[in-house]
Order: sequence, then structure tokens, then C-alpha cells
Amino acid sequence: MIKIIISVIIITLAILGITFYNINFKDQKPKDNSTNNITTNITSINENEEENNNFIIKVTIMLYDINKNVIVNDNLEGNNKTLYELLNEKYNIRCEDTIHGKIILDFETVKTDFKTKYIAIYVNGKYSSKGLSYIALENGITIEFKETNLWQ
Repeated sequence: MIKIIISVIIITLAILGITFYNINFKDQKPKDNSTNNITTNITSINENEEENNNFIIKVTIMLYDINKNVIVNDNLEGNNKTLYELLNEKYNIRCEDTIHGKIILDFETVKTDFKTKYIAIYVNGKYSSKGLSYIALENGITIEFKETNLWQ
């Protein structure tokens, strides 16, 4: 019996709360200032996106063979492109899709089978475990590709 009385009280309070809200707040409109602020912020974000889309990214590309000879030393430029797209436009590369992104099997004269040798990727001197499609391009970075024995 006590549970029923408590339930009736809770339901009554809920109904009173909804009624109070509808009477006091239903006809209120938002202030114009808040709407203008939202519009201004959205415009600013869209302007920044357009600036970023027109920003040219410059990337240094280095390719070394197994004997550490420099095969490629180049500066590439592009906007809204992946590393794979930048390389594929200019160089003869052969890739394979994996769960880590695209891996390079062949890059110009450097050919690998990914069983005994592979092409390791270094971004600003640090080894990358990501494939081409997952490496974020930033202005001024250096990306090195090094032919490497798999069992060193």
C-alpha cells in the first residue's frame, strides 16, 4: 500500500512540474543575441575550413636502397591529398592494402617482396608502424623510405 501511495505522489509531482513548465516557459523565445553568436561562429569555422583547403603542404621525400644509397630526394607539394596520392602522382610505386594501411612493395627501382625485405617508413626520423594511407601530412615534414631486411 505504501508503494502505491509513493507512486501516486511521484506521478502527481511529475504532472505538476510539466504543467508549471508549460505555463511559465512555453511562449518564451530565444534572445536574438544568442542566435547571432551561433551564426557568427559557424561562419568563422567555414572560413577556416576554406583556408585549410587552399593551404599547400610541402613534404620532403627520401628513398634509400638496402645499401643506404639515396634513390629519391625530392620536395612534393599538394593540398587535400594523402601521402599515397602525392607519391602515386609522381613515382612508380606498387602498394598493397593491409589493416595498417597501404604498404609499399615497390618504389621506383627499390623492389621488395615483404617476406625478406620491406620498405620502412620514417616520419621526421621516427619509425612509423602506419601505412601510407594513415600517415597524416603536415607542412614541412620529412618522410624517409628505407629498404630494410626483414630479419635484421
